[in-house]
Amino acid sequence: MASSDPNIRAIFESLLPPSEQPKRPAVTIDQLLAISGDPLKGAELLRQDGKLSDCLKCHRHGETGTDIGPELTKIGARLSRRQLIESLLTPSASVAASEFRQWTIAMLDGTVHSGIIVGRDAASLTLKMIDGRTLKLAEDEIDLRQPQTLSIMPEGRVNTLSVQEIADLIAFLHASR
Repeated sequence: MASSDPNIRAIFESLLPPSEQPKRPAVTIDQLLAISGDPLKGAELLRQDGKLSDCLKCHRHGETGTDIGPELTKIGARLSRRQLIESLLTPSASVAASEFRQWTIAMLDGTVHSGIIVGRDAASLTLKMIDGRTLKLAEDEIDLRQPQTLSIMPEGRVNTLSVQEIADLIAFLHASR
């Protein structure tokens, strides 16, 4: 936390309990929509050495990152600025209807698995785990499937950013068409 490197501080700040995280000015969707962002500065945030480099553990942008969460390369063609802001500020709000919804699967032998369902047929269900591995589970060995209401993306992830940095990130993502 005492590091002079803002990227290192940002990583550790995001891991703190919410009560211990630095207080950032509250910002609304409408306020962010009114702010012009710089897409070049937004791109810097998502670089491998940027403040949001840990986002690439779940998201892919171009040739960088992984495909556990939504692809960011052309996300601006799929989502409006408002939708991008909503997904950053409240990631769990839209996860329920998403193919990126996390499921908990309890097996008859007592083991429990969590992941995103990426395949299903009459005999099996395939989960993609948070670490990127896939796991094929026999349908006749599944005891319970429980959809999760919380996004894998942590709430408050953008709390380590200034309001202008959030606007820059939105500008970059929206320009990704």
